[in-house]
Amino acid sequence: RTVRNAGDAMLALLKRTYRVLLSRGMKGCYVYFEDEATRNFVRSRTENLGAVPVAPPEATPPSSVAVVVDEGLDTRPFTALRPREAKPWVNAVPLLDLRIAAGDFSDVQSLEEDAVQWVALADNIRVAPGMFVAQVVGESMNRKVPNGAWGLFTTEHRGSRQGRVVLAERNELGDPEESGRFTLKTYDARKREGADGIVYDAVTLRPDSSDSRYKPIEIDLEDPDRPRIVAVFIAALA
Repeated sequence: RTVRNAGDAMLALLKRTYRVLLSRGMKGCYVYFEDEATRNFVRSRTENLGAVPVAPPEATPPSSVAVVVDEGLDTRPFTALRPREAKPWVNAVPLLDLRIAAGDFSDVQSLEEDAVQWVALADNIRVAPGMFVAQVVGESMNRKVPNGAWGLFTTEHRGSRQGRVVLAERNELGDPEESGRFTLKTYDARKREGADGIVYDAVTLRPDSSDSRYKPIEIDLEDPDRPRIVAVFIAALA
């Protein structure tokens, strides 16, 4: 896989290292910080991880995609598997927390490395490599994907994205509230046949929301740092 620079590679390595170190305890894990500022920072990022997600007020709708795991009664529409039970992309797909995902989504290995855990889906869903589950939090696509829904995604979509709901890695995309690296939108491309193949004249990420503050996002095709489409939404799990 390619990385954008050495800093990104180091950050990805550190995330994976700490994920391994902090997820191997059978009964729990205690972490001690000598530095108070570091302790307070980590606490601010972890103290609500076990909370049940609560829909935000309509006045400030978030537009990110994330995952929140309820460690109490598990009512999620999939079954969490123990490591010894999970057979990746045979009987299980990775559950991702997109707030901390370090991979580039370009291959199966990146999804494996970012998995919070492996989960089994309903019997009527045929598991395939590239699939993953994450929770949609926000109102920008609430006509198609309810706030708080658990979504099934794939990185291996073939064919046109036109009209499909896609997961875009955001770069100041301009939603009413910026709160994450990813956003869910409908893909709309204007293209034509050129001398050397298909030419894209414009790409727009369109919301489908009852909240009129969400506006279409025009992608600058000349910008090398433009948002990337990293996955296609398959369905909301029920």
